[in-house]
Amino acid sequence: MLAGVWEGTYESYDTGRVGDVYFALSDDGAQAAGEVAMVPRGATVDVRREGAGGWQWQGVERPQVLTIRFVRLPDEGAPGGGAGREIVGELDPYPDPDCGCTLQTTFRGEVGGDVINGTFASEAEHGGHTAEGTWYAARR
Repeated sequence: MLAGVWEGTYESYDTGRVGDVYFALSDDGAQAAGEVAMVPRGATVDVRREGAGGWQWQGVERPQVLTIRFVRLPDEGAPGGGAGREIVGELDPYPDPDCGCTLQTTFRGEVGGDVINGTFASEAEHGGHTAEGTWYAARR
């Protein structure tokens, strides 16, 4: 359901950051895992995913590539509680360039064919303010 390369956008209400988001995922039916790159709008970088060769970057800035894991939540209305369209994903902890602290980010979304719409929340590892926003991705 989630395997493939996805491209989209993100926007944080709290930080004012906007940009492009790229997911490269493999899927075993129950969960998906892969890499994500969030590129701030205006960055001088062009990103492409080339098969098993990894990310191909062009331009001056090289965004950080992080590991993400998604799971499909059960559809409470489906017989036997089968997997639904709602997903939850979590990034490995990563350093925030603005505060110097380590962040934990969780993605939530709803899959509709080749499009995912959702929200995300980033929280400092040792507590503190949570930054929230929205994201969208389409299968390439």
